[in-house]
Amino acid sequence: MLKTKRTQTMWCVLFLLGTTACASNEPPLGPVDNDHRAPNFSIETMDGQSFVLHEQRGKPVVLNFWGTWCPPCIQELPELNQLAITHDEIVVLGIAVRSSESEIEKLQADLNLQYSVAQASTQHPVLAAYEMDSANAAFPTTYVIGPRGDIVVGGIERATDFDELQRLIKPHLTLSN
Repeated sequence: MLKTKRTQTMWCVLFLLGTTACASNEPPLGPVDNDHRAPNFSIETMDGQSFVLHEQRGKPVVLNFWGTWCPPCIQELPELNQLAITHDEIVVLGIAVRSSESEIEKLQADLNLQYSVAQASTQHPVLAAYEMDSANAAFPTTYVIGPRGDIVVGGIERATDFDELQRLIKPHLTLSN
């Protein structure tokens, strides 16, 4: 009888743990469903303009966290630039982390970057909002935010190329018209 009660208790605990895990409201890793609202933020770009995410509604946004000290990040910059030049209906914002203003400006000039770039101090709220504030954060990391302000592709933690970026954003271009 004691063994049966222990078995019943174990099954109840497992059932409760299972239903709690299944009922979680945490967004999944990787591609995120359209119910996940992108955290709003404001940041000053290198050219002195204010970038406010919610003001971009109606256009897809490619948000890329990178650093001047990160070779895969630098490799990805021309791909993002090509995307920005090819698709003026897409907003591209690069946020340089742990990078000096002079290093960022040099890369912008050397690569003739045609999209907005901002410098974020390690204490900037955008880093916490997108979980880029820990020592374990991967660089580069790219998010695609749909025209309605939802994260539609979340946390690509590697360099992407132009074709992949186009493929990821293409389904969301028709939503912005």
